[in-house]
Amino acid sequence: MCGMVTKNEHMSTRLLVLFLAEGAALFDLKEERIPNLWLLTGLLFSLTGQILFFRDSRSNPDFLSALIPLLLLLPFYLLRMIGAGDIKLLMVTGAFMKPGQILRQLLFTFLSASVCAVLHIFFSPSDSDDSHPFERFRYLIRYLYTFRLSGCREPYWRGARAEEKVHLAVYIFAALIPWAAGWY
Repeated sequence: MCGMVTKNEHMSTRLLVLFLAEGAALFDLKEERIPNLWLLTGLLFSLTGQILFFRDSRSNPDFLSALIPLLLLLPFYLLRMIGAGDIKLLMVTGAFMKPGQILRQLLFTFLSASVCAVLHIFFSPSDSDDSHPFERFRYLIRYLYTFRLSGCREPYWRGARAEEKVHLAVYIFAALIPWAAGWY
């Protein structure tokens, strides 16, 4: 039975990942950052679990899938449009998943965050009553234009109101719920 993963161990692992992501989301909401110690704890759990449970099993996650979020999101980090903590959180969750699962996790995370961001743009009150919702897209256009001309990589969210900041860790946690339930 050594190396075989039981259904309970598999579900326990998924609940552990969900707990780690929930903690990261709460840290992100409260402190606007995810502590490295919290992420390191998740990485150590992943390494320990892979050594103990997945050694000879065909159902083991591919630890290299933790690199997928880094490779895909590095350009957004370099443009300072995503935080390092969010990428590290996705890497930690990816360490528990197979490559196809982390790709779905990324898809669900960014799809839900995008929908909520667009809904916020159209339905949140603006500073002036005569402002059209499309005026809010100007900030993105101005940001990209300034970067192209000067190469200046100022954080995208600098100066944004608190309600305009996207706490991606919350969407990472939300997208992990179907994974923890075994849907993907």
